[in-house]
Amino acid sequence: MDGQMMGQLDLNALLSTFATIGKVLFGIGFVIFVHELGHFLAAKFCGVKCDKFYVGFDVPRWSLLGLPMPTRIAAFQWGETEYGIGLIPLGGYVKMLGQDDNPANAAKEAERIRTRAAEEGVPPQSLLDPRSYPAKKVPQRMLIISAGILMNLIFAVIMAAVAYRMGISYLTCEIAGVTPGDPAWESGIRTGDKIVQIGKSGEPAEHLRFDKDLTIKVLSAGLGMDEPSPIDVLVRAAGEEPRWARMTPRFRGKGETRRATLGVLAPRSTTLAPRRPVLEYGPAGQASPPLEAGDRIIAVDGRPLDRAAANERGDLPAFELDRVLSALRAKPVTLTVERREGGIVRSVDSVVPPSPVKWLGVSMTIGPIVAVQADSPAAKGGVRKGDVLVSVQGEPIGDPLTLPERCEAIPPGPLRLGIMRRETHPATSGSERTSPADGGQGEPIEVTVERRTGVVTSPLFGMGGYVAIDSIGIAFDVAPLVARVEPGSEAASQGLVAGDRVVAVQILAKNEDANAVAVEWLGKKYSEIVELDEMNNWVSIHGGLQELPPDLEVRLIARRDGRESTISVSPMIVPGSYDVERGLVLTSFQRTHVASAWGEAFRLGGRETKERLGEVASVLGLLVRGRLSMNNLGGPIRIAAVAGHEAAQGVSRLLIFLTFLSANLALLNALPIPVLDGGHLMFLFVEAVIRRPVPEKWQNGLTFVGLACLLALMLFVVANDVRWLFL
Repeated sequence: MDGQMMGQLDLNALLSTFATIGKVLFGIGFVIFVHELGHFLAAKFCGVKCDKFYVGFDVPRWSLLGLPMPTRIAAFQWGETEYGIGLIPLGGYVKMLGQDDNPANAAKEAERIRTRAAEEGVPPQSLLDPRSYPAKKVPQRMLIISAGILMNLIFAVIMAAVAYRMGISYLTCEIAGVTPGDPAWESGIRTGDKIVQIGKSGEPAEHLRFDKDLTIKVLSAGLGMDEPSPIDVLVRAAGEEPRWARMTPRFRGKGETRRATLGVLAPRSTTLAPRRPVLEYGPAGQASPPLEAGDRIIAVDGRPLDRAAANERGDLPAFELDRVLSALRAKPVTLTVERREGGIVRSVDSVVPPSPVKWLGVSMTIGPIVAVQADSPAAKGGVRKGDVLVSVQGEPIGDPLTLPERCEAIPPGPLRLGIMRRETHPATSGSERTSPADGGQGEPIEVTVERRTGVVTSPLFGMGGYVAIDSIGIAFDVAPLVARVEPGSEAASQGLVAGDRVVAVQILAKNEDANAVAVEWLGKKYSEIVELDEMNNWVSIHGGLQELPPDLEVRLIARRDGRESTISVSPMIVPGSYDVERGLVLTSFQRTHVASAWGEAFRLGGRETKERLGEVASVLGLLVRGRLSMNNLGGPIRIAAVAGHEAAQGVSRLLIFLTFLSANLALLNALPIPVLDGGHLMFLFVEAVIRRPVPEKWQNGLTFVGLACLLALMLFVVANDVRWLFL
């Protein structure tokens, strides 16, 4: 690619970035404008004079080094109202005659009117300008105050309806994979299955969204609860009748990171990512000729992938690709890709080598079976949760991490499993639990199970994962208890022996270049010490090992007889063992939902607004009850970042985000907090009941408190945003 073309691409990228920023600023400004427009129109309807209408806040006159500084971005006078855009982009306001949200100014004005009324011997109300806000009756003031909230809700529905009429790209509920041992895996959900209904109320729907419907439902099942609630989902596999699966989500993580999950992965396409299409130091980074951003994989070793499931843009789901690469993981593969160059699409064949498995020269101890898949060969053969594998085909287990691959290499036919059966088995990876290597007692049993063919091998991915033998339908744990150390390895030379327990792991770079690559791909915190627990167990450590850049060393902190020691080892290749993943970075697989008519669009817009209101209300409830940390709150920086991401996906996606923002603004403004609209309404309701205004000292005092709380909250969320930026 020559310099002129590179320059053109840079210019296009710059223009695209500016266009995205422009969309974000306009969109957020429009949501604020709509809110203030509600107040403005209601005030005009009630005969109130409006002095100012601003998006953003203007500031008092000020100077810098003796030079006058601007107080606003732009303003103009039209009739009796000044319209403008303020310097501070944190909201907006309508200044009505006789109204002042500053309690100090309001108190001074009230005192002035009382003094004058006393001097003239007339009621204070008679001195109010008839076009002022305080002169209006309570119902009129209620209408004016609530109009901003109502306008936000109305426009939330309108924006969502327009978005659905244009067409919304969404992450489908077509499952890309299931993590071994998790509820979805245990219930028999497979790669390529599609969830068409969540909960038994309602009807099946083809356009369920992975992130907005499924993920939110699963998270809600666990939020604020000690144990998640069961979820019913209707699952449809290709060529089969839909079936119901009842699953109880599993908690992962601790403290603020504790989340409920089913263990399903969002769908990927066969299109390489636009920014980093491959893991540069992985097999895909060694492809010949090189793979490029935006390449769409359409065939493997000359065998075309099925295009029947392609989306509206022609992207293919990666289900078939995953199955083929799983079957061919020990061999180089030729990927045929469609590549667009200068408006012309051409096919390119690129050879990608296999991905040898890395390890540290240490075999750990197999743990108990944590899940037996529903209706699997293992379930039919009598294998139970809690059993511990001790042999396969009469041979010892060996390294449990390579057991699935070794089982695949066994010629077709049933498998003879030797298992140790005990009544109880603790299930926490990092705990001091009983296992065959610990000398625990149990009943030895041998069972014979059939094997399934054509299943996708589960990669060792995810935090807190387990190992699966998918052909028979079992998932087992791996305890961080050393079972064997490879003779002559770095681990052996530094004194690690069978029986040692690894309690923590640390990754360090051997030089500055390696550190730069590690930071780029793994993040700034890659070198922190990670204590092994349910989330960060030996399986997840081994899975992460496969994606480590070169020139890194792994420090193992091991415990023996109550004493800890640290050894440093470099990852090495396991001869003849290959990972499923090859370092391809694929985009998400999305489809487009286009409403067929405006009636359907407004129905979907109403649904979208209702769901977003429910989410905000749920989060507020959890915050009030102390079941959700305030550290989860984001402020203007994070809002702008999310808006930018959505705007880059298209106008309709931005409109959907603005729907959420508008609903959020409406609900938050409705809270009975002085300074907010809900606080004003609270005072008006009290005034309507007691038939006189709330005493000024109460209004002013509560308003000061509300203002202080809002400023403190704003500082807190901005600090959260700054911390988020540097994570």
